[in-house]
Amino acid sequence: TGAFWIITAIFFFTWLVVFLPIVHLAAYAMDLGLDSLSAAWILSAIGLGGVVGRPLVGAVSDSSGRLPALAFVLGTQIVVFVLLPYTDSWLMLCLEAFGVGFGSGGTTTLFPALWGVYFGRRSVGTIVGFIFSIAGSSAALGPWLAAYVLGLYGSYDLAFWFGAVVNCVALLLVPVLRRAELMLDAARVAGLASEGSLN
Repeated sequence: TGAFWIITAIFFFTWLVVFLPIVHLAAYAMDLGLDSLSAAWILSAIGLGGVVGRPLVGAVSDSSGRLPALAFVLGTQIVVFVLLPYTDSWLMLCLEAFGVGFGSGGTTTLFPALWGVYFGRRSVGTIVGFIFSIAGSSAALGPWLAAYVLGLYGSYDLAFWFGAVVNCVALLLVPVLRRAELMLDAARVAGLASEGSLN
């Protein structure tokens, strides 16, 4: 279905850079002049953000809906990637690292919930496995790309901007997914009405 491919595209783009900050933020912090212990605390902030983000985003999505929650976590990741090139303090890096963990953790929480909305629970293992094999494989490219950019330009800035752009693309696909959801709802209603008339 259209919804299937839109969901796959959303997660492909956001997961393209999901490991970029996890792999490179400590090195980025040390490039800014921070010591190795301070850089390690930044990685801890990513983990803390994930611990907070997973249950909180799940609870928010239960009340506000899956797609608004997805738009929120994608927006969080965009803000983080935009701010990173301008950051030169340990505290701001920790806050941004927390945002990285919050956004990626929240996205992961929404992953199975979206399948339930669009595809139900039947064959969920097959569907998740197929989407994850496509979208999840993109996650390997982000850290490599950041290392390549660093070697080429001596800076992570372009890699961070790339992270913001691909998350913007994912965010722009959320309204498209909403339209697909409305079409799916209309088809379900029409099917029920048809079944009722036959009965």
